Amino acid sequence: MKNFYVILVMTLSVITSTLWSQTDLKSKYNVQVDGLDIQFSILQADPCDCTQRWTQGGSWNPDGSVNDSPPNSAPYKGIIKCSSSAETQSGIEPLPGCTYDSTNPIVDIDVSSTPCYSPNTGLEVDIPNPQDGCEIIWLNFDVRPTSSSYEYQIVTNDEIGWALYYSNVSTQAIGSNGFSGDCSDLSYFACGNNFDNTFVNFEVPTFPLSLNLYLAVWRTDPDDCLSSNGNQFSFNFKARYGCGDGDANFCLLAEDPDNPMEIECSEDGSSYTVKLYLKGNNGTYLVNDLTGQATDIIYSPDPLIFTNLGATNPVVEGYVIVTYPAGVDYNFNVYESTGQPPNYENCVVSKSGDAPACCSPQATCNELADINMTSCTIPVALTNIDDVFNSIVSCGQTLEMNVTEDGDNNICSDLSTSASFIRTYHLLADGVEIETCSQAITINLPELLIFCPTNESIPACSTEDEIIAAFNTWKDGFTYSGGCNVTDQEITDLPPSVCGGSTTINYTVFDDCGQTENCSATFTVATADDLVAICPLDNTLNACLTQDEVDAAFSTWLSGFNFDGGCNPSASELPTDAPSSCGGSITVNYEVSDQCGQSDNCSATFTVGTADELIAICPADGSIEACHTEDEVNVAFQTWLAGFTYSGGCTVIESGKDVSAPDYCGGSITVNYEVSDQCGQSDNCSATFTVGTADELTAICPADGSIEACHTQDEVNAAFDSWKSGFHFSRWLHRRRIW
Repeated sequence: MKNFYVILVMTLSVITSTLWSQTDLKSKYNVQVDGLDIQFSILQADPCDCTQRWTQGGSWNPDGSVNDSPPNSAPYKGIIKCSSSAETQSGIEPLPGCTYDSTNPIVDIDVSSTPCYSPNTGLEVDIPNPQDGCEIIWLNFDVRPTSSSYEYQIVTNDEIGWALYYSNVSTQAIGSNGFSGDCSDLSYFACGNNFDNTFVNFEVPTFPLSLNLYLAVWRTDPDDCLSSNGNQFSFNFKARYGCGDGDANFCLLAEDPDNPMEIECSEDGSSYTVKLYLKGNNGTYLVNDLTGQATDIIYSPDPLIFTNLGATNPVVEGYVIVTYPAGVDYNFNVYESTGQPPNYENCVVSKSGDAPACCSPQATCNELADINMTSCTIPVALTNIDDVFNSIVSCGQTLEMNVTEDGDNNICSDLSTSASFIRTYHLLADGVEIETCSQAITINLPELLIFCPTNESIPACSTEDEIIAAFNTWKDGFTYSGGCNVTDQEITDLPPSVCGGSTTINYTVFDDCGQTENCSATFTVATADDLVAICPLDNTLNACLTQDEVDAAFSTWLSGFNFDGGCNPSASELPTDAPSSCGGSITVNYEVSDQCGQSDNCSATFTVGTADELIAICPADGSIEACHTEDEVNVAFQTWLAGFTYSGGCTVIESGKDVSAPDYCGGSITVNYEVSDQCGQSDNCSATFTVGTADELTAICPADGSIEACHTQDEVNAAFDSWKSGFHFSRWLHRRRIW
């Protein structure tokens, strides 16, 4: 015997082509298929494993409509009928082995964090989640399309919890697994506890589509949650008002999925209509135009009142037609206007969109001049539609302009040719081309030319500022013209040294199109002559010049120190003070250097001769006899005084000679003779000059004389003269007579 483990009970039923009842599933654990023994075990927890189809109600016809009077032998029923009389399936028990397993469920039943309500009081209640290992019953049933609500009831003696789910995939048929919708794709809807003979009205969340429901029911007592404990878990399921006419009249409104919205232009294109097909229940509906520009609103039926499928002559389908001027985008909603349904605020359908094109957009091309130019860039395409097209009729559509270029629009593609292409502007209305405009564009590549200055040389010994200024001016001559986005070599070369040298700049430029040019030039600073120190010949002056004369001669001699060549030479400092006029010498060590590091030196000596020794010379003592005249004494004295003299010395000063001769009557004078010179030498000597003293002077007179009268005058005169000669003196030098 071969053993197979079938995951889904309904899959097994498809294989065997046999629908098993609950009784069958409780008793048949081993079956034969095509002669093979198959042993199966029902996996736990998931609705796809453990679901049962409700056996009451209507059934789906092949076209998706509902058969509310199916024969009792119909295999799949389960659609709640419209009647107010409930249909009941009794004794619904768990399928064998269907216990809850939270470790790997398709649907994780968790009502602990979700509000659950008591069907009896409508108050919120706490419902424990199903416990792992406890029996669970899944029941599948349906509500027909366009129904707004339904009612059901669970009757049981057990304390239960239940959770209601609906399939996210709406079907109007039974699948190969015997269920409606998709048992593996469910959404939670509601939960609660025991009904106690009370029906609960539920809104349809999938309106206007069919509602495929999956109901999970479990015992809430974890100590009494298995039928094997002697207490069989079961319940009766009752359902009614499957067409929406229950105790609570919920309104529902939706766009008809079977009839798409229609938009149509008027014949003259001045307006358009939006026709919206609707399905709804339990409400009176109006259109609210949010643009304020709608010109007409039509309702069908009018007024737009939807009942429900359970009403006599039910009205659950209709439409509205809203008219707008051409070019005005539509924006409106349809809403429940009475406010009576408990959920009226949710009964709204909103629609908005662009206005249709109710006329034929057109435009005329402007005359665009062709472009032929030399440039590095392609002229930017026009962006303003009015610059390209005129006489534009948009018909309320959105205009846009696209640009295409056909040809060679790459300026750099070929250096020998130009970019040449056709630029075409395409005018589109709501994405459809209505006109084009073209122009021919030719762009010539500007030739790249390079310019270098001529070689330049400046004299040696220019200052650094002069060299830099000349170099920068010369460097500015490196330039270019033309090209596209030219990159030129950054000139970082420095000027030559002020001491001489040259700088050659190799200049290169290139552009984005691959053009390259180069040239070079040289800037030269002439080299300075050799630096030579020039010294005068040694010079010697005679002694005893004045200091002024020495200073003048020394200054003249110093001017002979000089240099030749070099750049900005500097010389050592020359002395300022000449040698003393009393003698001496100065040797000048003359050094010169320049900013280029050259240096030279020489030396010369300036000498002042030394004076002879200063010697005072005095005459021997002198004298003159007495009784010489004063003049004779003076002459004799001056002659003697002239013997005071000197030898040697420089600029000698004499003293002591400023004296007078002794008195000629006798006497003497001693001369103290001193000499000194400018160089500090001095000497002295002395001598005496004497005038002799005269003998004592004696006067001698004649005796008195007389002459007789009457002599002639001559005779008197002669006698008188003779007598008078008798007057004389003794020892006298210069005799004088006193008459």
